[in-house]
Amino acid sequence: MSSWGGVTKKPKQPHAPQSNTPIPSKFVIPSTAPNHAVICAIALDEEPYIDEWIHYHLNLGFSHIYVYDNSDKNTLQNKTSSQVSIIHFPGKKRHLEAYDSFIVQHTHQHKWCAFIDIDEFIVLKKHKTIMEFLQAYDSCESIALNWIMFGTSHETVYKNEPVLSRFQLCSADINPHIKCISQLRAIKLYISSHYPQLREGNIYDPNRTIVSGPPYHQGSVDIACIHHYYTKSEEEFRKKILRGTSDEHPTRSLTELDGIHLKNNDVVNRDAYDTSRLR
Repeated sequence: MSSWGGVTKKPKQPHAPQSNTPIPSKFVIPSTAPNHAVICAIALDEEPYIDEWIHYHLNLGFSHIYVYDNSDKNTLQNKTSSQVSIIHFPGKKRHLEAYDSFIVQHTHQHKWCAFIDIDEFIVLKKHKTIMEFLQAYDSCESIALNWIMFGTSHETVYKNEPVLSRFQLCSADINPHIKCISQLRAIKLYISSHYPQLREGNIYDPNRTIVSGPPYHQGSVDIACIHHYYTKSEEEFRKKILRGTSDEHPTRSLTELDGIHLKNNDVVNRDAYDTSRLR
């Protein structure tokens, strides 16, 4: 199954009832780290997009963003600020290595960390800030958020405009792929760019159901999700295919362009755009 198209509708299965009381865990994580949330990301040739992405997530309440620049020339070094750290990290397929390096260095400095990419935007449906959201899951080791896949919005060429205003058409289905926001002390290592191996405990969805997978077909987007702007325009996706990736996935093929405008352009979704406008 492709990581971005051809996803069948998820089977309708009952969710655990939502509760404002976090479920108990036998794994009690020491609370020595400051109670805030950060982001760890690895980036390759993301200069046209990263300012919007950083601004969006800092406004969502993340206290710091760590970006591992996978380019050969450290092209993002000028993005460093009091809330943004750029770590030059060149080399082929170093996605998981960057995550594990971050975990080793920063476990005692931060309580929560979201491991996401520059084309992914966290969307909160019932909470104003990321910490307000995470406080409801304080006894959970890790929270999995499902993707909503955004397509080209029938755009063929790049425009120097924000991603969130250019692309507002997405798939009508919830994508079974996930990304996680985890308590750093709970993570043993990252075994996939989508989820960690925990020392103990479980990964939960926002309904506090234990996640089996990925793929995770029982996910809900009513509380929180990730908008994944995987293709952008046809021109941008062609460049993305040709440049390769920083992760563990195999080399892409230009055949992925076939029928590109027919994929993930089903319904209008302005949730991330509206979030950016309100902050």
